This record gives sequence, structure tokens and C-alpha cells, in this order.
Amino acid sequence: APNVRARFLGIRNRRLRVSLRCDEACRVTVNSRLRRVRRLKARHRSLAANRRAIVRVKLSRKVNRRMRRALRRRGFVRVVVRVRAVDAAGNARVATKRGRITRR
Repeated sequence: APNVRARFLGIRNRRLRVSLRCDEACRVTVNSRLRRVRRLKARHRSLAANRRAIVRVKLSRKVNRRMRRALRRRGFVRVVVRVRAVDAAGNARVATKRGRITRR
């Protein structure tokens, strides 16, 4: 199964950014959700072996509003990013990363 590494890079310009690296060529699916705000749209990307790729997930205006409201109320929003990597042989591996967005 492919070894996949994911890092949550934060949110900038209404885009949630995730850095990905896979030890072999693979197809990745990035599922993410802002806890108590919204589950975000899944993104698919093909990765070359040992190359870093940054996947951006766009937040709609409505989700951005809800996130900012949650930040005002609680001071932070938890983020869960689930990355599923599948190699050419069909072997799959899932990596889950958690992070938080804080109010600036």
C-alpha cells in the first residue's frame, strides 16, 4: 500500500490547503470537514512518486460565513482532513490529520 503523508497548512483566501506526498505514484482523495461547521467537497488528485503536491479546497461564501461565526463564538474551529491514497495495484491507505483554525 502507498505511504501517504499529509499536512494541514491552514486556510487562506477562502481555501483550505493540504500538503501531500506519496512514496509511489498514486491517486489521492482528500475529504475534509470543519467540525461543527460543514463537511467540504472531496478533491481528487494524481500524485507522482515522492513529489509534494498542495491540494486546495475552496470554501463557499456560506461556509466561510459559518466558519467565521464559529470562530467569533468559540475562538477556534477544528479541522479533520482524511486522505485516501490508492496505488496502481489498487492497494489503499488512509491518513487522517487534525488541525485547528484560530482567530487572528
